[in-house]
Amino acid sequence: KTAREALGLDLTDQIVIIDEAHNLIPTILSLSTIRLPQSILMTSFMQVCTYVSKFRNRLSPTNLLHLKRLVVFLDALKKYVLEWKESRVGKSVSEMPGIIEKAEVITPAQFMERLGRKVSGINLLEIEKYLKTSKVAAIADLGQILLNFVSIVPSGMIVFFPSYNFLNTAKAVWSKAGLLDKFGIKKKIFFEPTESTDVDKVLQEYSSAIHDTPTSTGKARGALLLAVIGAKLSEGLNFADDLARAVVIVGLPFANLGSAELKERMHYVKRLEESRGDKKAPGQKDAAAELYENMCMNAVNQSIGRAIRHRGDWASLILLDRRYASSSIRNKLPKWIGNGITITEGFGQAVRSLGTFYRNKKQPS
Repeated sequence: KTAREALGLDLTDQIVIIDEAHNLIPTILSLSTIRLPQSILMTSFMQVCTYVSKFRNRLSPTNLLHLKRLVVFLDALKKYVLEWKESRVGKSVSEMPGIIEKAEVITPAQFMERLGRKVSGINLLEIEKYLKTSKVAAIADLGQILLNFVSIVPSGMIVFFPSYNFLNTAKAVWSKAGLLDKFGIKKKIFFEPTESTDVDKVLQEYSSAIHDTPTSTGKARGALLLAVIGAKLSEGLNFADDLARAVVIVGLPFANLGSAELKERMHYVKRLEESRGDKKAPGQKDAAAELYENMCMNAVNQSIGRAIRHRGDWASLILLDRRYASSSIRNKLPKWIGNGITITEGFGQAVRSLGTFYRNKKQPS
């Protein structure tokens, strides 16, 4: 409905003809289906536990309560999945040798009952609302990290966020905390425009802020551009020389797995792989997982490519996510980047490395 309203489509008294209608029911069902692999469940549980432990003293009582309830729910879900899996394997050995029952259909009420008493009193809708609307401490930490980078990077600096929602949330948190004002002291701030017609204006003002020298100080302070991966400023634009002396990529922009189109594409490549009988090495991702990861990294590489546009150009490329340290992700970066990437042990080492890099660039060659 919201998509139709956005496009100005009114279906009142209209006849709708659906092509390939035999796929309609599976598509509708897929829109309401969420697949949660055990590996992601385990990782989520560990990450939430780590987050609560690290930021316990900085969280408000309400936020801490919601997160503790989330830990209880994930812990119960983790234990139930392991017990269910073990019971299926045991049943296959005793009753159906060689056959493992891989599915069981139960109602939400039955599911919650099996998770135990501790979970039955948890309002999952409240937790969902909290997770969608809360301004978590990690965003404030990200702002402090970028503030340190802004103090080091000369001229232009571009920060790419994985989504508009992330950018808007960060903008609201940093504005309330006064971080945007601190950014503004160091560099003039610009944001990804919401309308395509505003792109040229933003780019012109961004360029002027970098190249125009204020008469009061005799030194241009530069500019900071906060943009979105895959949006208007991440592809096809040239940020050569002083327009981008640093490009920061925040996170990994994985597509929404709830998208019906994406699900169909992933199902298609997986069926194609299975029909060919391709054999995978132990631990190797299937074709659907590779497609999903490749789509993400293509978007990252497009954003990275906005800087260093000619032989004599230079810039630092900063990847803010631990997952970039994994070989599977690094191998999907351009070779000239992946081979020279530095994985720092801590933030202090990163700042020192950047400081050395920019000091060397200031020295006459």
